Amino acid sequence: MRTAIGVAMGSLALAACANAAILFDFGPTGATQNPTHSPAHVAGAVPASETTWNRVTTNNLATVLNGDGTTATGVMLTWGSAADADSSVTFNVQPSATNGGGGSQGVYAISSAVKTSVFNNLAGSFLGLRIDGLAAGEYELYIHARNTATPNSSTSSRVYYLADATAGSFSPATAQYVDISNAYSVTSTTGNETFYQGVNYQKFTVTITDDDPSLYVAVRGTGVENRPFINSLEIVAVPEPTLISLAGLTGMLLLRRRHAK
Repeated sequence: MRTAIGVAMGSLALAACANAAILFDFGPTGATQNPTHSPAHVAGAVPASETTWNRVTTNNLATVLNGDGTTATGVMLTWGSAADADSSVTFNVQPSATNGGGGSQGVYAISSAVKTSVFNNLAGSFLGLRIDGLAAGEYELYIHARNTATPNSSTSSRVYYLADATAGSFSPATAQYVDISNAYSVTSTTGNETFYQGVNYQKFTVTITDDDPSLYVAVRGTGVENRPFINSLEIVAVPEPTLISLAGLTGMLLLRRRHAK
């Protein structure tokens, strides 16, 4: 009985390590002051113990860490861009600049991953990412994308996403998309008391396979502020059904052992 419990618990520990979230913080300052102030942390998708953020500026990121501080072996982030809606996002084209942020109320009153951003200083353009090296499986992604240096409340963003073969470009027209309304001013607490899906962040799901190993994400501004901004991106692995079953089995074994005493 002890052996079975030990094997089960060991398998769960290994799986938990493999499924640590990957957290990207875009902009000139890091999220070390308030590392759990993010959409996925607040939603409970990322545990409070996972606080290691990868700070991304305008350069590609060849070394990536998991949220628990371990190395995300083989994972890398490559920037891309497109000049307008009729163009494909071409990779190894860096963004224009970083934004120090200026929000002062609600979720923006706290120095965190959503406070600053990387952006393209060209109206109507796309800001794109290609993330390689993720293990095959299903992932939930949490993204915050807005200009936090302007009080405008009409700064909606459209986020395109796709899992596909690794390539030097991709067309957002072939991807799925979600919208973030950014309906409330960053200088107003109203509407920004906490993180609301569809309002000040979005969540979507992608499946990485051996045939489609690369994750593509592109952002385009669609409101008054029609330049693209990215503040934070959190990648959370969805546990496999076998792992959930194993957790249930472990619980049953522990209960049986307790009753046997």
